[in-house]
Amino acid sequence: MRSLNAADRCYARLARSGPRLFGALFAPLGWCAKYTPGLFSTLLAAAVPAADKHLLSDERFGRHLRAIQLEAFRQGSRGAAYESFLQFRPWGFDLAEVAVPTHIWLGDRDSFVPRAMGEYLQRAIPHVDLHWAHGKGHFNIEDWDAILAACALDIGKRRGG
Repeated sequence: MRSLNAADRCYARLARSGPRLFGALFAPLGWCAKYTPGLFSTLLAAAVPAADKHLLSDERFGRHLRAIQLEAFRQGSRGAAYESFLQFRPWGFDLAEVAVPTHIWLGDRDSFVPRAMGEYLQRAIPHVDLHWAHGKGHFNIEDWDAILAACALDIGKRRGG
């Protein structure tokens, strides 16, 4: 838990209290994303590394991110709050039981998913294909072609192709 950023450490502690508290915490975030997207982007930029700040300053990326924000909070903050709550709770299965091809790309500068989590997943998931994106943060769009190609290859193998 020490490797989490300050906000996520707080969320991890609050997850012990149940999902309702997360709803209350995410309500202002949802309102901000929906009605003041500029402020939401400013708050997000304050929490990310330089690699992500660069992307956030890109107009095209910003348009896509705003569309994602609006969709994520279109029906309020409950869905985002519950998803975040689940992130900090036991998942109910052992990662060693994962038996499907698993590809993970993590930026080594990601401020939301710490390196320690990537290292844990690498140890816990059998045959995981973990890629460290050097110098990248949370919004690593540069590797999408490789990510989708790896997934397509596995889908082709499963279909006998």
